[in-house]
Amino acid sequence: MKIARNISRAKWTPSRPLNDDEIPADGLADLKTKDNCLSYWRCGDGEPENIKNIALALASARERLAKLDMVWLDESDVQSLDVEITQTEGKTPAAKHRDQHVDVGRLDLRRICNLAELTAEAIGKKRFKRFGPKEIKTMLAKAVNSGEISLDELDEKLKADVHKELQRGR
Repeated sequence: MKIARNISRAKWTPSRPLNDDEIPADGLADLKTKDNCLSYWRCGDGEPENIKNIALALASARERLAKLDMVWLDESDVQSLDVEITQTEGKTPAAKHRDQHVDVGRLDLRRICNLAELTAEAIGKKRFKRFGPKEIKTMLAKAVNSGEISLDELDEKLKADVHKELQRGR
């Protein structure tokens, strides 16, 4: 089983003066905790359709249309860090994906650094995907058309972009 989260891909690319095998400290910004927890989403074995479903869950909860970079880790590797993984309801208009949300808790500085290493390792293994704004807009419009998401549950700015896409598709 894999668990995924949103990251900023550029923050994980080493640049001078770092060597290629070093992990940029800027990536830690993607691992900002609240109450010593991080939000992740279960995504099967990282199959493209499951990754896309999680991208839909994340993108539909945003205020506006923007690119979305996702990385996925082996849940067993994360569990081996002596953390607590608790299923919680995800905050997303994509109701059928809410139960795929988990909180990774009991995080301290050591565990966050270990999680950063797992994240960098996953990126090195190409276990990440970028969804561009156009792809997200199309995905959201399709979800609204199919009834998977209600247009009224989207933030106003995002709703306007999706509404435009729906109008173009008619």
